[in-house]
Amino acid sequence: MNQIQNLDGGKLDAVLDLGQWYRHGPYRSQALGVKQVILSTGEPVSVVRARHRAGEVNHPPTETYTLFTLVRGNLQSDVNFGDQEFDVNPRPGDMILAPPGVAVSAVNNGSHEVCALSIPVSLMNRAMAARRDGSKTDLTPLQERMHQDPVISQVMLSLWEHGDALPGLSAKYLEHGANLIVARLVMMADDLAQPAKKPQTEAGGRLDEVIAYIDANPGASLTLEELSRIAQCSPFHLARIFKQRAGQTVHQYVLERRIQRAKQLLVDPSLSIADIARETGFSSQSHLTAAFRRSVGSTPGAYRKASLN
Repeated sequence: MNQIQNLDGGKLDAVLDLGQWYRHGPYRSQALGVKQVILSTGEPVSVVRARHRAGEVNHPPTETYTLFTLVRGNLQSDVNFGDQEFDVNPRPGDMILAPPGVAVSAVNNGSHEVCALSIPVSLMNRAMAARRDGSKTDLTPLQERMHQDPVISQVMLSLWEHGDALPGLSAKYLEHGANLIVARLVMMADDLAQPAKKPQTEAGGRLDEVIAYIDANPGASLTLEELSRIAQCSPFHLARIFKQRAGQTVHQYVLERRIQRAKQLLVDPSLSIADIARETGFSSQSHLTAAFRRSVGSTPGAYRKASLN
Protein backbone atom coordinates (compact mmCIF):
# COMPACT_ATOMS: atom_id res chain seq x y z
CA MET A 1 0.00 0.00 0.00
CA ASN A 2 1.44 3.41 -0.96
CA GLN A 3 2.30 5.88 1.78
CA ILE A 4 2.93 9.61 1.74
CA GLN A 5 4.87 11.79 4.13
CA ASN A 6 3.06 14.66 5.80
CA LEU A 7 4.47 18.01 6.88
CA ASP A 8 5.19 16.70 10.36
CA GLY A 9 7.39 13.92 9.00
CA GLY A 10 4.91 11.12 9.72
CA LYS A 11 3.58 8.60 7.20
CA LEU A 12 0.06 8.54 5.84
CA ASP A 13 -1.68 5.44 4.55
CA ALA A 14 -2.69 5.05 0.89
CA VAL A 15 -4.25 8.25 -0.39
CA LEU A 16 -8.01 7.75 -0.51
CA ASP A 17 -8.72 10.98 -2.38
CA LEU A 18 -7.31 14.43 -3.06
CA GLY A 19 -8.97 15.77 0.06
CA GLN A 20 -6.69 13.62 2.22
CA TRP A 21 -3.63 14.80 0.26
CA TYR A 22 -4.46 18.48 0.78
CA ARG A 23 -5.38 18.04 4.44
CA HIS A 24 -2.22 16.17 5.43
CA GLY A 25 0.28 16.26 2.53
CA PRO A 26 2.93 18.78 1.44
CA TYR A 27 0.41 21.10 -0.27
CA ARG A 28 -1.55 21.70 2.92
CA SER A 29 -0.44 25.34 3.01
CA GLN A 30 -1.70 25.89 -0.56
CA ALA A 31 -5.19 24.53 0.12
CA LEU A 32 -7.87 27.19 0.39
CA GLY A 33 -10.11 24.57 1.94
CA VAL A 34 -11.31 20.96 1.82
CA LYS A 35 -14.95 19.89 2.15
CA GLN A 36 -16.03 16.29 2.47
CA VAL A 37 -19.39 14.57 2.88
CA ILE A 38 -20.43 10.96 3.18
CA LEU A 39 -23.05 10.04 0.60
CA SER A 40 -26.16 8.08 1.49
CA THR A 41 -24.36 5.05 0.03
CA GLY A 42 -21.52 5.45 2.54
CA GLU A 43 -19.01 6.79 -0.02
CA PRO A 44 -16.93 9.92 0.71
CA VAL A 45 -16.89 12.81 -1.77
CA SER A 46 -14.35 15.63 -1.37
CA VAL A 47 -14.23 19.11 -2.89
CA VAL A 48 -10.83 20.84 -2.76
CA ARG A 49 -9.85 24.35 -3.75
CA ALA A 50 -6.16 25.22 -3.93
CA ARG A 51 -3.87 28.01 -5.09
CA HIS A 52 -0.54 27.00 -6.65
CA ARG A 53 2.48 29.02 -7.67
CA ALA A 54 4.34 28.56 -10.95
CA GLY A 55 6.43 25.39 -11.01
CA GLU A 56 5.84 21.68 -10.58
CA VAL A 57 2.82 20.22 -8.77
CA ASN A 58 2.60 16.51 -7.93
CA HIS A 59 -0.38 14.48 -6.78
CA PRO A 60 -0.10 10.81 -5.77
CA PRO A 61 -2.36 8.04 -7.10
CA THR A 62 -5.77 8.06 -5.43
CA GLU A 63 -8.56 5.52 -5.14
CA THR A 64 -11.02 7.87 -6.87
CA TYR A 65 -11.51 9.71 -10.11
CA THR A 66 -10.52 13.36 -9.74
CA LEU A 67 -12.08 16.15 -11.79
CA PHE A 68 -9.78 19.19 -11.96
CA THR A 69 -11.30 22.54 -12.98
CA LEU A 70 -9.25 25.72 -13.48
CA VAL A 71 -10.86 28.58 -11.53
CA ARG A 72 -8.33 31.38 -12.07
CA GLY A 73 -5.11 31.77 -14.02
CA ASN A 74 -3.70 32.07 -17.51
CA LEU A 75 -0.95 29.53 -18.00
CA GLN A 76 0.65 26.75 -20.00
CA SER A 77 1.02 23.34 -18.43
CA ASP A 78 2.92 20.18 -19.22
CA VAL A 79 0.64 17.53 -17.68
CA ASN A 80 1.45 13.90 -16.87
CA PHE A 81 -1.11 11.19 -16.06
CA GLY A 82 1.09 8.19 -15.34
CA ASP A 83 2.93 7.57 -18.64
CA GLN A 84 0.58 9.83 -20.61
CA GLU A 85 1.88 13.35 -21.30
CA PHE A 86 0.37 16.37 -23.03
CA ASP A 87 0.63 20.16 -23.19
CA VAL A 88 -2.38 22.30 -22.34
CA ASN A 89 -3.17 26.01 -22.32
CA PRO A 90 -6.19 25.98 -19.99
CA ARG A 91 -8.66 28.80 -19.58
CA PRO A 92 -10.83 29.34 -16.50
CA GLY A 93 -13.59 26.73 -16.65
CA ASP A 94 -11.46 24.13 -18.44
CA MET A 95 -11.49 20.72 -16.82
CA ILE A 96 -9.85 17.32 -17.12
CA LEU A 97 -10.62 13.96 -15.48
CA ALA A 98 -7.81 12.02 -13.79
CA PRO A 99 -8.40 8.26 -13.49
CA PRO A 100 -7.91 6.38 -10.21
CA GLY A 101 -4.59 4.74 -9.44
CA VAL A 102 -2.57 7.17 -11.55
CA ALA A 103 -0.11 9.79 -10.31
CA VAL A 104 -0.78 13.30 -11.66
CA SER A 105 1.89 15.95 -12.11
CA ALA A 106 2.11 19.23 -13.97
CA VAL A 107 4.74 21.85 -14.71
CA ASN A 108 2.97 25.23 -14.83
CA ASN A 109 4.38 28.56 -15.97
CA GLY A 110 2.01 30.68 -13.89
CA SER A 111 0.14 30.84 -10.60
CA HIS A 112 -3.42 29.54 -10.65
CA GLU A 113 -6.40 28.30 -8.62
CA VAL A 114 -8.05 24.94 -9.14
CA CYS A 115 -11.16 23.28 -7.79
CA ALA A 116 -11.07 19.48 -7.65
CA LEU A 117 -13.84 16.95 -7.03
CA SER A 118 -13.00 13.42 -5.89
CA ILE A 119 -15.49 10.96 -7.41
CA PRO A 120 -15.73 7.41 -5.99
CA VAL A 121 -15.26 4.70 -8.63
CA SER A 122 -18.52 3.04 -7.60
CA LEU A 123 -20.41 6.30 -8.19
CA MET A 124 -18.96 6.60 -11.70
CA ASN A 125 -19.68 2.94 -12.41
CA ARG A 126 -23.32 3.33 -11.43
CA ALA A 127 -23.72 6.27 -13.79
CA MET A 128 -22.18 4.30 -16.66
CA ALA A 129 -24.32 1.26 -15.88
CA ALA A 130 -27.48 3.35 -16.17
CA ARG A 131 -27.21 3.53 -19.98
CA ARG A 132 -30.24 2.07 -21.70
CA ASP A 133 -28.36 0.16 -24.38
CA GLY A 134 -26.19 -1.61 -21.81
CA SER A 135 -22.93 -0.56 -23.48
CA LYS A 136 -19.99 0.79 -21.50
CA THR A 137 -18.91 4.42 -21.60
CA ASP A 138 -15.31 5.10 -22.64
CA LEU A 139 -14.00 7.86 -20.35
CA THR A 140 -10.70 8.15 -22.25
CA PRO A 141 -11.69 11.34 -24.16
CA LEU A 142 -12.13 13.18 -20.85
CA GLN A 143 -8.65 12.09 -19.72
CA GLU A 144 -6.68 13.09 -22.83
CA ARG A 145 -7.27 16.85 -23.03
CA MET A 146 -9.09 19.79 -21.46
CA HIS A 147 -12.82 20.32 -21.98
CA GLN A 148 -15.39 22.96 -21.08
CA ASP A 149 -18.90 22.41 -19.84
CA PRO A 150 -20.71 25.45 -18.36
CA VAL A 151 -23.06 23.27 -16.28
CA ILE A 152 -20.22 21.37 -14.61
CA SER A 153 -18.20 24.55 -14.04
CA GLN A 154 -21.16 26.26 -12.38
CA VAL A 155 -22.02 23.25 -10.21
CA MET A 156 -18.38 22.83 -9.13
CA LEU A 157 -18.15 26.44 -7.99
CA SER A 158 -21.56 26.23 -6.34
CA LEU A 159 -20.52 23.13 -4.39
CA TRP A 160 -17.50 25.00 -3.13
CA GLU A 161 -19.19 28.31 -2.34
CA HIS A 162 -22.49 27.04 -0.91
CA GLY A 163 -21.88 23.42 0.05
CA ASP A 164 -21.67 24.19 3.77
CA ALA A 165 -23.96 27.22 3.84
CA LEU A 166 -27.16 25.23 4.36
CA PRO A 167 -27.27 23.84 7.91
CA GLY A 168 -28.54 20.26 7.90
CA LEU A 169 -28.69 20.15 4.10
CA SER A 170 -25.02 20.46 3.07
CA ALA A 171 -24.52 16.70 2.66
CA LYS A 172 -27.58 16.36 0.40
CA TYR A 173 -26.53 19.46 -1.54
CA LEU A 174 -23.07 18.06 -2.23
CA GLU A 175 -24.47 14.62 -3.03
CA HIS A 176 -26.93 15.93 -5.62
CA GLY A 177 -24.24 18.14 -7.13
CA ALA A 178 -21.77 15.25 -7.40
CA ASN A 179 -24.39 13.03 -9.05
CA LEU A 180 -25.23 15.77 -11.57
CA ILE A 181 -21.55 16.25 -12.45
CA VAL A 182 -21.00 12.51 -12.91
CA ALA A 183 -24.06 12.23 -15.17
CA ARG A 184 -22.79 15.14 -17.30
CA LEU A 185 -19.33 13.56 -17.55
CA VAL A 186 -20.77 10.30 -18.85
CA MET A 187 -22.87 12.19 -21.43
CA MET A 188 -19.82 14.21 -22.55
CA ALA A 189 -17.70 11.07 -22.91
CA ASP A 190 -20.37 9.41 -25.04
CA ASP A 191 -20.64 12.48 -27.29
CA LEU A 192 -16.85 12.81 -27.67
CA ALA A 193 -16.48 9.15 -28.60
CA GLN A 194 -18.86 9.43 -31.56
CA PRO A 195 -16.27 10.66 -34.14
CA ALA A 196 -14.17 7.56 -33.49
CA LYS A 197 -16.91 5.44 -35.05
CA LYS A 198 -16.50 7.13 -38.45
CA PRO A 199 -14.36 5.55 -41.19
CA GLN A 200 -10.66 6.09 -40.44
CA THR A 201 -9.20 5.77 -43.95
CA GLU A 202 -9.21 9.46 -44.92
CA ALA A 203 -7.81 10.77 -41.64
CA GLY A 204 -5.30 7.94 -41.47
CA GLY A 205 -4.03 8.93 -44.90
CA ARG A 206 -3.29 12.44 -43.62
CA LEU A 207 -1.35 11.20 -40.63
CA ASP A 208 1.89 11.39 -42.63
CA GLU A 209 1.19 15.10 -43.15
CA VAL A 210 0.76 15.58 -39.42
CA ILE A 211 4.03 13.78 -38.64
CA ALA A 212 5.88 15.75 -41.33
CA TYR A 213 4.53 19.02 -39.92
CA ILE A 214 5.66 18.12 -36.40
CA ASP A 215 9.14 17.12 -37.65
CA ALA A 216 9.52 20.40 -39.56
CA ASN A 217 8.08 22.66 -36.82
CA PRO A 218 8.99 21.30 -33.36
CA GLY A 219 8.90 24.83 -31.94
CA ALA A 220 5.40 25.62 -33.16
CA SER A 221 2.19 25.37 -31.14
CA LEU A 222 1.42 21.69 -31.65
CA THR A 223 -1.81 21.11 -29.76
CA LEU A 224 -4.15 18.27 -30.64
CA GLU A 225 -6.70 20.82 -31.79
CA GLU A 226 -4.31 22.44 -34.26
CA LEU A 227 -2.89 19.16 -35.57
CA SER A 228 -6.41 17.77 -36.00
CA ARG A 229 -7.10 20.57 -38.48
CA ILE A 230 -4.23 19.26 -40.62
CA ALA A 231 -5.60 15.72 -40.36
CA GLN A 232 -9.15 17.05 -40.93
CA CYS A 233 -10.64 15.00 -38.13
CA SER A 234 -11.56 15.46 -34.47
CA PRO A 235 -8.80 15.73 -31.84
CA PHE A 236 -10.00 12.51 -30.22
CA HIS A 237 -9.92 10.66 -33.55
CA LEU A 238 -6.42 11.94 -34.32
CA ALA A 239 -5.18 10.86 -30.88
CA ARG A 240 -6.53 7.37 -31.45
CA ILE A 241 -5.15 6.76 -34.95
CA PHE A 242 -1.81 8.38 -34.08
CA LYS A 243 -1.34 6.00 -31.13
CA GLN A 244 -2.34 3.04 -33.31
CA ARG A 245 0.17 3.86 -36.06
CA ALA A 246 3.03 5.56 -34.23
CA GLY A 247 2.91 3.47 -31.06
CA GLN A 248 2.97 6.59 -28.87
CA THR A 249 0.72 9.54 -28.12
CA VAL A 250 0.86 12.79 -30.07
CA HIS A 251 2.30 14.57 -27.06
CA GLN A 252 5.00 11.93 -26.55
CA TYR A 253 6.05 12.25 -30.20
CA VAL A 254 6.03 16.08 -30.09
CA LEU A 255 8.07 16.05 -26.87
CA GLU A 256 10.54 13.61 -28.40
CA ARG A 257 11.02 15.87 -31.44
CA ARG A 258 11.42 18.95 -29.24
CA ILE A 259 14.00 17.28 -27.00
CA GLN A 260 15.90 16.08 -30.09
CA ARG A 261 15.93 19.62 -31.48
CA ALA A 262 17.06 20.99 -28.11
CA LYS A 263 19.98 18.55 -28.11
CA GLN A 264 21.05 19.86 -31.52
CA LEU A 265 20.88 23.48 -30.37
CA LEU A 266 22.69 22.88 -27.08
CA VAL A 267 25.98 22.26 -28.89
CA ASP A 268 25.92 25.93 -29.96
CA PRO A 269 27.37 27.85 -26.98
CA SER A 270 26.12 31.18 -28.38
CA LEU A 271 22.51 30.20 -27.61
CA SER A 272 21.22 30.56 -24.06
CA ILE A 273 19.10 27.76 -22.64
CA ALA A 274 16.19 30.23 -22.39
CA ASP A 275 16.58 30.93 -26.12
CA ILE A 276 16.61 27.21 -26.87
CA ALA A 277 13.45 26.73 -24.78
CA ARG A 278 11.62 29.33 -26.88
CA GLU A 279 13.00 27.87 -30.12
CA THR A 280 11.79 24.37 -29.27
CA GLY A 281 8.26 25.25 -28.14
CA PHE A 282 8.69 25.21 -24.36
CA SER A 283 7.03 27.97 -22.36
CA SER A 284 10.10 28.68 -20.24
CA GLN A 285 13.59 27.49 -19.36
CA SER A 286 12.23 25.63 -16.32
CA HIS A 287 9.66 23.89 -18.53
CA LEU A 288 12.44 22.70 -20.87
CA THR A 289 14.62 21.65 -17.94
CA ALA A 290 11.89 19.51 -16.35
CA ALA A 291 11.01 17.79 -19.65
CA PHE A 292 14.68 17.33 -20.61
CA ARG A 293 15.53 15.77 -17.24
CA ARG A 294 12.65 13.30 -17.53
CA SER A 295 13.64 12.30 -21.06
CA VAL A 296 17.46 12.39 -20.98
CA GLY A 297 18.25 11.98 -17.30
CA SER A 298 20.21 15.23 -16.98
CA THR A 299 19.59 18.96 -17.23
CA PRO A 300 20.19 20.88 -20.49
CA GLY A 301 23.16 22.62 -18.85
CA ALA A 302 24.78 19.33 -17.86
CA TYR A 303 24.12 17.89 -21.32
CA ARG A 304 25.71 20.95 -22.95
CA LYS A 305 28.77 20.76 -20.71
CA ALA A 306 29.27 17.06 -21.48
CA SER A 307 28.79 17.61 -25.23
CA LEU A 308 31.29 20.48 -25.43
CA ASN A 309 34.01 18.75 -23.41
